[in-house]
Amino acid sequence: MHELSIIQGIIAIINKEKEKHNFSKVNFIEIVCGRFNCASEENLQFCYDALADEGYLNGAKIRLKRLDDNSDVYLDKLDVD
Repeated sequence: MHELSIIQGIIAIINKEKEKHNFSKVNFIEIVCGRFNCASEENLQFCYDALADEGYLNGAKIRLKRLDDNSDVYLDKLDVD
């Protein structure tokens, strides 16, 4: 399940952004990937929920946007309070 490593990387990015911007809550995360990536939105959400151990991470919703190209996986949008 490579979704776990994707989410570990996304959470690391979010933690770095929190240090810079000091937000209090993550509401929404949009992840983008290319057409050949097998990641599923359901598995990404499951992994995120399992790893979101900090209060500000809890409850965020994941959306997976699939592009019709060979894009890598990346964090595209982050909605925070």
